[in-house]
Amino acid sequence: SYVPILRFYLPGSYQAETGNGGNWDPATAPELIRDLRPDALNKLYYIYIYLPAGASFKVTQGRSWDVNYGGTGGNMVSNSPDNFSVATAGFYRISIDRVNLKYDIREGRMGFVGGATGAGWTPANVFPTYGMGLAANNLFVGLTDFTTGGWKMIDHNDWNNGDISVTNARSYGSTGGSGSTLLVNDANMPDISTAGRYRVIWDGRNVDNIKYEMSPATEMRVVGDGILGVAAWNPGASPQMTYAGNGVWTITLDLVAGKDIKFLAGNDWGAFDYEDNSGGSTATGTARKIKWEGGDNFKTPTASGSYTITLNEKTQTVTIN
Repeated sequence: SYVPILRFYLPGSYQAETGNGGNWDPATAPELIRDLRPDALNKLYYIYIYLPAGASFKVTQGRSWDVNYGGTGGNMVSNSPDNFSVATAGFYRISIDRVNLKYDIREGRMGFVGGATGAGWTPANVFPTYGMGLAANNLFVGLTDFTTGGWKMIDHNDWNNGDISVTNARSYGSTGGSGSTLLVNDANMPDISTAGRYRVIWDGRNVDNIKYEMSPATEMRVVGDGILGVAAWNPGASPQMTYAGNGVWTITLDLVAGKDIKFLAGNDWGAFDYEDNSGGSTATGTARKIKWEGGDNFKTPTASGSYTITLNEKTQTVTIN
């Protein structure tokens, strides 16, 4: 039988400020993830997103206002005069149940749980120590030390209680390796065969296929032509940063003004790397946004000298002081 797929979007006052299109514009609003479990299909939808203080929003079915929902007190109302809203800035998980007309707004987060992790199989141990960072809408990245054994990712401090509702916790596992689709409240992740520190990316940017990426996080190097006394763009000869925990790497270097650098998680090209997402800022003491899927190099400061560089993978920023 054919089941039409319904899609929902999140237009609101926050869009322009956060780079999510024009304010109150369903045509450019971010899409909610569809829960693909059989009992949840065309019923449950959710999104992990950053919202500024005082943000208000509604949910639309499709990219128009023809079918839209607002509400208060957990109850969703068609064409309601009441907008959904949040009082404080932060990362949120917004969930809706279009069948029972319910909604839930809570802290948006993701973390590591399981026998291979420091949290063990107790979700209450996950946050904040084993939490991941929200890099963008529906995109988390985190580093942690794994032992061998099973594990999952989870967005709450308790397990799912078995029902299909907007308040349910969601844990994620997969039957395949890095790059594979994630399953909700289902299988564990593949066992870790070699203990060590790993970088894991929970990627729901394609709402039709939530997947994960996983790679070793044993080192991070600064490469480029802006490091005094270091061969230009030579990964193997480039200095390694020191890992300080919780996704933070640091190093102090002599930088040459007006040159380029980037960050490489290995001693050769092809390793995971970070590029600039700040628009070419040369500011010191100010966090610059980073990205890992291609882009321009980071610019060194306007004056040559000794600088301390802090790369924070949890907040997805780099700061040069």
